[in-house]
Amino acid sequence: MFALGLLSLPTVVVLQSVVKDEALSGLAFLVVFLSVRTAMAVSVYRLAKLLAASAPVMWAIGTFIPNIIGVIVLMVISGRASTFLQKAGIKVGLFGASVGETPPPGR
Repeated sequence: MFALGLLSLPTVVVLQSVVKDEALSGLAFLVVFLSVRTAMAVSVYRLAKLLAASAPVMWAIGTFIPNIIGVIVLMVISGRASTFLQKAGIKVGLFGASVGETPPPGR
């Protein structure tokens, strides 16, 4: 999800260079921005609900706050998910959980 957010800026830059009309390029930016933020909000809401975090709706709304606050919300909820997986006995690295890892018996 974080990578999707990072890719949104180059996508908008390319769209603005291709589309010469300022109104259309502004609309393109708005569509890309809202699409990425909505995908982030849905993912964060589902993850917060799964982790039984308090007020998952507030976590999702936090992703719509521009700039660094939205990134901090993603980092915090991602850290909580990593801790949850580590407590379940699954190895979690920089790029997430190992694909071949299976949870221990009884979990």
